[in-house]
Amino acid sequence: MPQENTRKRMRQGRTKAAAADVSASSVAQGSLGPPPMAAGSGSSENGMVHDSEFWLGDGTITLTAQDVAFKVHKGPLLEMSPVFGDMLSFPQPEDAQVHSCPIVALPDSPHDLRHLLRALMPNKTSNKNNRFGTELGTFAAATACVRLGHKYQIDPLVEEALKSLRKLYPSDFDSFRRTHDRAPPPTSAIAVVNIARLTGADYLLPVALAECCRLGAAIVHGFLREDGTREHLSAFDLGLCFQAKEKLIEARVEAVARVFSPDILDEDDENCQADGMDASDVPDFFWTLANGSVSGLCTPHVWESVMPLLRRSMPDVCVKCKKVLRDEELHQQRRIFQHLPALVGVVVDGWGLIPQAQHRGHGNNGKNKDGKGKSSGTRRIGHTS
Repeated sequence: MPQENTRKRMRQGRTKAAAADVSASSVAQGSLGPPPMAAGSGSSENGMVHDSEFWLGDGTITLTAQDVAFKVHKGPLLEMSPVFGDMLSFPQPEDAQVHSCPIVALPDSPHDLRHLLRALMPNKTSNKNNRFGTELGTFAAATACVRLGHKYQIDPLVEEALKSLRKLYPSDFDSFRRTHDRAPPPTSAIAVVNIARLTGADYLLPVALAECCRLGAAIVHGFLREDGTREHLSAFDLGLCFQAKEKLIEARVEAVARVFSPDILDEDDENCQADGMDASDVPDFFWTLANGSVSGLCTPHVWESVMPLLRRSMPDVCVKCKKVLRDEELHQQRRIFQHLPALVGVVVDGWGLIPQAQHRGHGNNGKNKDGKGKSSGTRRIGHTS
């Protein structure tokens, strides 16, 4: 009971703080200067641009974000968000209302707010299984809804958005293999790491941090959001990436060595359609790797560096032997994935298991151990897809 009371007080304090922060920025529509017109907006009035998608004639609240005004029904906001409820409970100055319709200025991106409203406002795509419609189907929408959903305590929306992100940055190997065609650009992982830290969704961290390790010097430029702003990794997570990159390279080099180890194929195997030649070619290829004659072997692009030499050295591998090599490569990938949290310096409870219904607040918020802070074309850890 004392623990529940403590959590309740913390939640109430967070709600009041968020509401007060937004309420303090609430201003009358006409008091804002005329900044540039934002994309996705319609007519303008008094220096504000009416959003072309969310300007409802019978709307009961006007939300402003930068230079864009959104007039919507406040019912869904009050139903889903305790922050909006507290915010509107404050007395509104007369100049912050038009025809009894309160005007609330939000310190958010209009792009993010538009995604939030698309998810919350009833529409033809809503259904009983997914009350937020199809809005969470894009990376930009999912990340925006996590950020604002967390800020305004719209927990069901945060849960659904995190589910969408987990499909792209999964915690089980089979799901990871299936994400190859849907994987977002590598810099997107920066946003995912930050979201994982924000929400405690530590299961997103291993794959996201591993993806960040692919960026090289570009990691310092951050992730470019659709509104033109950039977000960056924290200094702590940047340090994790520097350490993890070396460990991921070592793991991949070891995996390649195991795939092409001299004893992987049996020279006396009667099923070999190349009369045992494959079994002799593999050791030759292995020693070529061991002699350091493959450029780029000790980089995050190990497999991509190996493939050209493999095609030249073993152009006619029989179907049976090729399957043996592919099965071993898959086994090594699974082994690396299972150890991925340790490789990138975080601890994740239940890593490698098929995700359950709960998606938020698991584990230890992705802290490190000290408590701080298939064939080519398959998505690989720490490699270009």
